[in-house]
Amino acid sequence: YADTDNEYIRIYPTRDQQKKWLTTYFEVRGLNEVIINDDLCYVIDQFAILSHLLMALDGFALLHLLKSKFDFLSYAQAKLDCYYKLKSNLFQS
Repeated sequence: YADTDNEYIRIYPTRDQQKKWLTTYFEVRGLNEVIINDDLCYVIDQFAILSHLLMALDGFALLHLLKSKFDFLSYAQAKLDCYYKLKSNLFQS
């Protein structure tokens, strides 16, 4: 999702939703001993925002590598904007 209107941030799962999903995920894989807490969710969130940074960098690279009608510049800028918004929310002092 590349829109910068905060829709992605608004629909991002709550901490309780994340914990329920992670509990089910680990149980299905037989990893019942994994402790699901805020620290684990925080680390996962940190890695999740990196996907936006990676997609932004990919968009900037593809802008120069591919001859396409796709607007890689707008896409990359939108992903970068989303990365910075999520980063500022996640790494507040």
